[in-house]
Amino acid sequence: MKEKKIVFWITAGVILIYTGLLIGWHLYVPVRQQFALHEPGADNRPEGLARTANDVVIGEYFMRYTEGTSSLTGKWNSFRGEHSNNIIITSDVLHTAPGDFPVAWSVETGEGHAAPVIYNGRAYFLDYDESLSSDALRCFSLETGQELWRRWYRVPIKRNHGFSRTIPVISEDYIITIGPRGM
Repeated sequence: MKEKKIVFWITAGVILIYTGLLIGWHLYVPVRQQFALHEPGADNRPEGLARTANDVVIGEYFMRYTEGTSSLTGKWNSFRGEHSNNIIITSDVLHTAPGDFPVAWSVETGEGHAAPVIYNGRAYFLDYDESLSSDALRCFSLETGQELWRRWYRVPIKRNHGFSRTIPVISEDYIITIGPRGM
C-alpha cells in the first residue's frame, strides 16, 4: 500500500512539473534583441563597385557567337525535369560505347552550383564572370559544346558560397532565371 502511494505521488509530481513547464513555455515572451542597422559601405566593398537596383539592366549586353541548329528534341526544362521526377522520356537515340560514358565536351564556368537546362539540342545555364562582375545566361550547342550566345548584365557581388546557384526554367517562348542577387 505504501509503495502505491509513493508511485502515485511521484507520478503526480512529474505530471505537475511537465504541465507547468508546458504552460510556462507557451506563456514566455522572449526579450527582443536590438538589431544593428547596416549602413551602405559596411561590407567593405572597394570604391566604385557599388550599384543600386536601378543601375542593373537585365540583359544589358548580348553577344551572339554563331547560329546553331540541332536535330535533338529532348527537353530537360527545369529543376528535376519536365515532370519533377528526374526522368526524361525521349525518342532520341543515345550512341554510347561499352563502359563509361565519354566526355563529349566541357566548358569553364564561374564558381557556383547552378545546373543547366536542355531544350531542343541546346544547353542553357546561368553563370557568373568575376572578371566582368557580371551575371550571364549562356547558350551552348549540346552536340558540339560550342557557345552560341550569351546575354549578360553587370552586377557586382561578393562571394558567398559561390555565385550562381539556380537552374533556369525554359519553354518555347521564354527562359526564366534568378541571378545571385535575386534578379
